[in-house]
Amino acid sequence: GYFILLISFTAVLNCWEYHGFALSSLVSSTTNAPWLDDNPDNNVDDNSNDVDDDIRIPIRNGLPLFDPEDCKEPMQEWQDAWYPNCNMFHSMDLTDLNNEQFQLLGMGGARMVWKVSDVVGRQGALKTLIFKNAKFDESKAEHTRVDAILSERLTSSSHVIDIYGACGMSTMSEIGVVDDKWVSRHGAFSPSFSNNSTTKRTHRTKLEKLSLASQLANALADFHSAGSHDDDIVTAVWRNLKSQNVLFVNGKLKINDFDDSILVRRNESTGKACTFQLDANVYQNKTYQPPELCYSGQDLDEKIDIYALGGILYGILTRARPYNDLRGNYTEIKRRKQVGIMPTFAKIEGRQDIASGALRKAIEQCLRPNPKSRPSARQIARDLENAYKSASKEAEEQ
Repeated sequence: GYFILLISFTAVLNCWEYHGFALSSLVSSTTNAPWLDDNPDNNVDDNSNDVDDDIRIPIRNGLPLFDPEDCKEPMQEWQDAWYPNCNMFHSMDLTDLNNEQFQLLGMGGARMVWKVSDVVGRQGALKTLIFKNAKFDESKAEHTRVDAILSERLTSSSHVIDIYGACGMSTMSEIGVVDDKWVSRHGAFSPSFSNNSTTKRTHRTKLEKLSLASQLANALADFHSAGSHDDDIVTAVWRNLKSQNVLFVNGKLKINDFDDSILVRRNESTGKACTFQLDANVYQNKTYQPPELCYSGQDLDEKIDIYALGGILYGILTRARPYNDLRGNYTEIKRRKQVGIMPTFAKIEGRQDIASGALRKAIEQCLRPNPKSRPSARQIARDLENAYKSASKEAEEQ
């Protein structure tokens, strides 16, 4: 009984505490996130004593993401907003563990994912905190808010998992498939995709590889321009692009899980997107860590995601992780990244087909050591789409 009660409690944990809700206010609403207020104690690290009291710049991992002088304002107003619709969550029955409509789908580092049904019978994926972490703090609340607001702004993209709602530190969204033929035990791309994990693996065709690669690049491009619908206006940086965050819905590739993302601020002096800094020691995505994040204190932008995209495209092409031959020698991997030594393409050397050539070109562009020389995700997508058309025409003529 305690376990069942805990599940229900976790889904709407501390709604009243950090939204200031009264029972009469448990309705859909649009507000600024209350933990992003004018109280500097809510927005600065306890160990930081050099930030003015009137500045509310989010701080993560002990480093300010943005310049506190020129980057106080969001790139767009929605970035500081919050759209909880708690009634939907409170109306769901989360007490019957024997109900086939209520199942644990998986668990990540901080959250659990449940298959649930709402009052109208619509199935969805409910994300809650892991029970042992079911305690409110402003950092967890902000991570959930960022995930929810980005998902809401990306509902127009066919490459992003649809969100149904958010309340407290829980979200509910479309159910996608994580397939073991897409994500291997090494986090690279496996040979083939099928919704049936018992299906015998077969190698992907060259056209399938190009299709998946272009879908992923388009998904990342949509993400970078979330809410702006303009590829020249970057509003978000994912910083956690990896194969585990790629799902499939009816065979179509979709991305999700944006709680570690960064909402880009606007430079008041130039009007352009601000760069930011991250602590290299706590950067989660070690497999696709760009050279500019091998050390802390570097100015960063959305091009860290482009580098990660190159790592995943490498997996699609070679079915292995970049620098897999170095077997975890991260010192040497960092050195090679910084001097621009590409991972080996030994498995595909000598191939003259359009697909292999286009993917290799895209990978090499994404993995350039200088972030300014990396193309945008949309440009990568366009190049891969053009290659797909050429490869398809070539296949028809043969």
